[in-house]
Amino acid sequence: MSIEERGRALEEAFYAKKNAELLGQVKLDLDTKSKRDDIKSATGITDDTVLDSLIGIGVDSSSLAAISIAPMVFVAWADGSINDKEREAVMAGAEKAGISADSTAAKMLSGWLTEKPDASLTEAWKGYIDAINLKLPAGDKVKLGEQIMARCSSVAEAAGGFLGLGSISTKEKAILDMLKSTLDA
Repeated sequence: MSIEERGRALEEAFYAKKNAELLGQVKLDLDTKSKRDDIKSATGITDDTVLDSLIGIGVDSSSLAAISIAPMVFVAWADGSINDKEREAVMAGAEKAGISADSTAAKMLSGWLTEKPDASLTEAWKGYIDAINLKLPAGDKVKLGEQIMARCSSVAEAAGGFLGLGSISTKEKAILDMLKSTLDA
C-alpha cells in the first residue's frame, strides 16, 4: 500500500469514527427529545429543565407514576434506614396509587427502597410538583397534596417509634414539613 493510500485509509478511519460519534449524539438527542415529548404529553409539564431532571433520574412515561410516590420513599429513608413496616407501608401506598407490582414504576420504587436515592430524586420531585401545580385547578392541587401527605404520614407512622409505641420521629417530621411546603407553594 502506498503512502497516499495509507493516508486516505487513516483519513477515512478518522472520519468514520467522527461520524459514528456524531450519529451516537444525534440518537441520544432524539431519544431525549422523545422521552421529553412523552412525559410532556402525559403530564402537561413544558419546562425542559424539569423534564430533563426527570429523565436524568431514569423517569420516562412508563415509570412516571413512581415520581408521584417518591415522597413516601423520602419519609421511609428519613432516619437513614428502612424497616419492614415502612417498606410495607410504601408498597401499600403505591398499590393504592394504582401502581401494579409488575410495572416499571414498581421496579423503580423497589430500587429506591433497596438503596437510598440521592438528592436528585428530591429535586426532580419538587420540580415535578411545581410544574404539575401550575396546571392544576386550586381544588385539585389541594386534593393532590392531601393524598400525598396522607400516604407519607402512613409511612412515618409505620415505624411506630420506640417498641412500636410513639409517633413520628423528628427527622420524619422534617421531611413531612418539606413536602407540605413544596405542595403548598
